[in-house]
Amino acid sequence: MSWSDDMDTHCATFQEVWSENWSDAIPIFMDDLEGEFNKVDSQLQDMFTAFKAGDPEPAEQAVAALSGVKSQITEDMHQNLNGLDLYLEDWRGDAADNFRRYTYQMKDALMRKQECVSAAEQAMLAYQQMMQSYRDAILGLIESSQAAMDKIDEANEMASDKVKLSIIATVVAVGAALTAGAAAPVLAGVGAALVAGGTSYQILTMQAEKKGEVIVKMIEEGDKILAEVDDAKERVSKAFFAVTEYVTNVNEENLPDVRPERPDIVTDDKFDPDDFYHDDQPDGIADDMRTDGLVEEPRKPDDNPRDRRIVDPDAGFWDLDRMLPSPDDAYPEQ
Repeated sequence: MSWSDDMDTHCATFQEVWSENWSDAIPIFMDDLEGEFNKVDSQLQDMFTAFKAGDPEPAEQAVAALSGVKSQITEDMHQNLNGLDLYLEDWRGDAADNFRRYTYQMKDALMRKQECVSAAEQAMLAYQQMMQSYRDAILGLIESSQAAMDKIDEANEMASDKVKLSIIATVVAVGAALTAGAAAPVLAGVGAALVAGGTSYQILTMQAEKKGEVIVKMIEEGDKILAEVDDAKERVSKAFFAVTEYVTNVNEENLPDVRPERPDIVTDDKFDPDDFYHDDQPDGIADDMRTDGLVEEPRKPDDNPRDRRIVDPDAGFWDLDRMLPSPDDAYPEQ
């Protein structure tokens, strides 16, 4: 069965326990017994519906894919740029200088892009580990609750158990590794987002004398899990925003690092193909060299105000920018 199916099964099991033992937790003299019963039953359903959310497996696949992208960037850089100087060593003049400057910028841009991919990989890793810790906490709560009811059945005495929550701690651990040492700006931004607010260790305590009390206590402790995962989720969201902000150049400083301007490469009337070859180059090769414009420069897409707009996770619901439609990224070079 899937995780979602498992949660449905657990929910049905605990609902049945509640329907048979509700009087353990609701004083019989209350005016609205049915309302109190339905309230707890509804809370139980809502909690397990929330427990269904998220899946660490797609995140694990995304982490692996991003790691592959980093390797591909390194391979492309070695294949296409590192050996280029050998072919350019006899090229002189302004056009040559412009092109060399461009190749250096391209190398730097590829390194910056690699850093951005690494930052996205770490943010996704934090999400993956957050989801795994979330599920571990859920299973811990279910096992603790079931163990408490088993003990009540066997010995008819108070059951007590504790489960340590580590959802936020796993996210902070990823961020702490990024903030240690001289990390690239985009990586440091991801790390800072993940560690902001520090680590909050909570203990889930399952303590009850009757089965109905176990259900009520389970809901109370389940709320702690949901609150902790919301905190961790907010940190991960800000970590992804740090990557997006760097790449889309919201502050108009980062984009040139990952999108260098195309060089001006021109030929003029003084250009002589015979001057542009090695001394040991066979005759006739230079005869086929073009003297007109080498490459037609592609037109850049026009920038629109919304092209650079992204929504900060801290933005309020009624912020005007949030109401604007979100366009596709306007920069194919990214």
